[in-house]
Amino acid sequence: MDTRKIIELDWLEPELLTKFIDELRIAGYKIGVSQYIAAHDLILTLMAQGQLNKPEQLKTLLGPIFCSSPTEQADFQKHFDQWAELLRGPHSPLPEVQSSKAFLVN
Repeated sequence: MDTRKIIELDWLEPELLTKFIDELRIAGYKIGVSQYIAAHDLILTLMAQGQLNKPEQLKTLLGPIFCSSPTEQADFQKHFDQWAELLRGPHSPLPEVQSSKAFLVN
């Protein structure tokens, strides 16, 4: 019997995360390749463990990857909230799990 779970996520395509990270760089965050890789690795790990259901879960986990000062930490909250709001769209709440894309997880 196949015990893998299907986790459906369309709100967290790699391109969307990369665009968010690019926006942080434009805002003045000192982000290099290692931070891009760490963020993507974190998300893949959470997906593999079945622990990634909504974008808000990432706020406290991604912050330390990108922030190097208390000012950046406070500012990151604003950037992340704006990004999450864009993912939701103008009037539709982002469901915890809904997508046309599916990932098999052991």
